[in-house]
Amino acid sequence: MKLYVFLSLVTTAVSPEPLEAPQSGMLSSDELAKLQNAVSPVLASTNLLDSDEFFVCGSRVPGMNGHYVLQPPDVVQSDPDTPVFFREDDDNEALKTDFRLFRHNGFWMIADVEPWPPVTHFRCDPTKSQVIGVDVTEVCGLGQSTPPRIGYSPADPKLGDFSLTLHRDACQEVLQIDTSNNYSRKDEL
Repeated sequence: MKLYVFLSLVTTAVSPEPLEAPQSGMLSSDELAKLQNAVSPVLASTNLLDSDEFFVCGSRVPGMNGHYVLQPPDVVQSDPDTPVFFREDDDNEALKTDFRLFRHNGFWMIADVEPWPPVTHFRCDPTKSQVIGVDVTEVCGLGQSTPPRIGYSPADPKLGDFSLTLHRDACQEVLQIDTSNNYSRKDEL
């Protein structure tokens, strides 16, 4: 019964539908499936989940900023059953790059696969990085099926304490949102 109470609390924390008490004291396979597929509130706010696109803005790496699009599973995969995102290149770009976000050995990373071997630029891996203000152990956990939005630290220490965030909105929209907040209220004087 203690297990049921614990599982019920977990389910109500992540699901709007309450879990009915089973007659036998055992959980049905449907109820177990709900628990296995439940998404924690932390993961929901820090992960791309079902997004099929995202944007990288202000990465400090030439050719990395831009629009990334989910590829169909029959195109390419790194780890089994995990999505891969390709950066869409502008036709007028002079720099030849092929940036991709993918999961490798259980952790998410952004790498340029144009040169061989590929060059890793950012990774979300708690064993190799720490990001100030982010619990990388929780956000960048091993084997996540979808990529985190935050927690990426540079593979090259020359970039310093810079961390990368994957945005749901296009870069100019993100910049506009960030600069539109008038906290000082100087414009109103």
